[in-house]
Amino acid sequence: MARFLFIPIFVSIMVLFQGIGYAQDIRAKTENGREVILKSNGTWVFVDVGKPSPDRGSFQKSERSTSVFTAKGGKFSVWFDPSKWTKEETEKTGRTFFRHVDGDVYAFLIPERISMTSAAIKEIAIENAKGAAPDAKVTYEEKRKVNGKEILCMRIAATSKGINFMYNGYYYGGKEGTVQFVTYTSENLFQEYEPAMTELLNGLVVGE
Repeated sequence: MARFLFIPIFVSIMVLFQGIGYAQDIRAKTENGREVILKSNGTWVFVDVGKPSPDRGSFQKSERSTSVFTAKGGKFSVWFDPSKWTKEETEKTGRTFFRHVDGDVYAFLIPERISMTSAAIKEIAIENAKGAAPDAKVTYEEKRKVNGKEILCMRIAATSKGINFMYNGYYYGGKEGTVQFVTYTSENLFQEYEPAMTELLNGLVVGE
């Protein structure tokens, strides 16, 4: 059984203008001046999220990501900036954790040999999230090409022990197996650390 577990630590997101419907996408600015797009389906996204290449939706690992961790089996690797992130030695649990040097942002990698579609991973992740936090809600999702592979990007907002968290993750399923790579922090810190979180996520490389 694949270990697609919702980890109720630091994860959740602020839903802007929740409950307000729009006939079309609207651009707006947050209190700190960052521009966002309010989508007609009730979700939102920062205009500069991920800083994609001219080929919209295509992402590459950063030149600053000079350290690499390769999961057991060699099918999934994470390139990261060692000046921002440290890797925790927790492979015995089936998960590898990363911690931001500021100590307020985290990430976990769960690689699996079992092959599964990204759509199936999405359903399992959402089901487990709601099982751990009934108010868990997907606030944003899109397919991205990350280092040459099509990957699902999904954000889940949830409340754990009275704290609002934001999970921002990449989910992949294919012949190489399946992988969840998820960054998380508290709601109030998400805007501050979103660039570093996205840069780390873009270090995910799926091998043949």
